[in-house]
Amino acid sequence: MKVDSGMRALERHISTTHEGHYVHGDVETIDTIAEIPGTFLGYTIGNVVKYISRFPTTRNKVDLLKACHYLLMLYQATPDPEPEVVEPEGAETDVQAE
Repeated sequence: MKVDSGMRALERHISTTHEGHYVHGDVETIDTIAEIPGTFLGYTIGNVVKYISRFPTTRNKVDLLKACHYLLMLYQATPDPEPEVVEPEGAETDVQAE
């Protein structure tokens, strides 16, 4: 599998999208959407589903690049989970005896 060529194609797609019709002045449309509470998650997932679901009919690789782009935006906007702290059995608690 040629991961490098796919990543280069995705990078080219993203750079041309940022330079294209989705930028109004200094503001990208996606940034405006992200500022509206509760919209970004549904918007990005909806676009991933849209582009993936139409690919079997179109066979257009650009649809796959668009889906990857939205997945990448979602990945970047998702905070890393807090590591789970597991106390060993029998460990002392923070409560001190008086």
